[in-house]
Amino acid sequence: MRYGGVSLVLCALLVTRVDGQVTADSGLASGIALYDAGNRTAAVPLLEPYGKTSAVAAFYLGRAALDDGHFGPAVDWFERAVALDRENPIYWDRLGQAYAGHALESDFFMKYKLAHRCKSAFEKAVALDSTNLDARTDLIEYYAQAPGIVGGDRQRARNMSVALGQWAPYYGLQSMLITCRVSRDSTCVRATTDSLMATFPDSSLGYVALADWFTEAEQFDSAFAVLDRRLAMRPDDWQTLYEFGRVGAVSGQRLDDAATALERFIASPVGASPSKRVQLSRAHSRLAQVFARTNLPDSARAEYQLAVTIDPKDGDARKALRAYH
Repeated sequence: MRYGGVSLVLCALLVTRVDGQVTADSGLASGIALYDAGNRTAAVPLLEPYGKTSAVAAFYLGRAALDDGHFGPAVDWFERAVALDRENPIYWDRLGQAYAGHALESDFFMKYKLAHRCKSAFEKAVALDSTNLDARTDLIEYYAQAPGIVGGDRQRARNMSVALGQWAPYYGLQSMLITCRVSRDSTCVRATTDSLMATFPDSSLGYVALADWFTEAEQFDSAFAVLDRRLAMRPDDWQTLYEFGRVGAVSGQRLDDAATALERFIASPVGASPSKRVQLSRAHSRLAQVFARTNLPDSARAEYQLAVTIDPKDGDARKALRAYH
């Protein structure tokens, strides 16, 4: 969990209040504990009474909305959090993430406004804490992907990635990879993924990113070769299993292996994590595609239905499901 360490500090602060506030804050502490235990359904009602007056409660309610893909409410809660505590870089970074998600589902004019707000939130987070890796990588990704009219700047993203790599090598390479991909710079992608695989062998990022790059170019044999190499070393690497299944679904090749890989991912601890809800939905969609290619329409329909149930905003899965009715 990205901000798992925050909760311990918050709970410590809550229990050290004066006696008159301990009882009032017990609901907030309980809500935080339930949220961190993965029980958002029970946590939210306990947190809501504090949302208008407590930055901590507003932050957690924003996280709950963001995890559920409810970007508008997430924006409202995170805006409340920063209004109550303007010096917390974590709140500003999450606000930027909520703006980014909300922009994706908005019309053109709202996208323009939200993009500027997103950039400003990430910049504020970095200004408050230049060592916050989440904020720095989010800002670099914004510069890499956003159009110039709303402040995108790919050269600045490259320069920031290089600077980040001097004190956080993994995150510097991760940010450089995003910048290279957006720029369609094949040489840079290969160099960066090679560095990731060599320097950080415990991470699947280099392997998955290179396989994805080959898949975009329809070089499916090369993509499978990269993933086979990774799985030979780490057969339970969940992200590699997901990518293997995705490549199989896209290419129509090695379908039995792809189905097995996706089923293992879905059953994994990663697949069961609430924060992976969107990826879990996509895994079911990819498995549906595999079943469709192997002439198993009932199984494909069932997997698309699961995808839509997990993530009702998965428009591609909803569209595919309608074809089976």
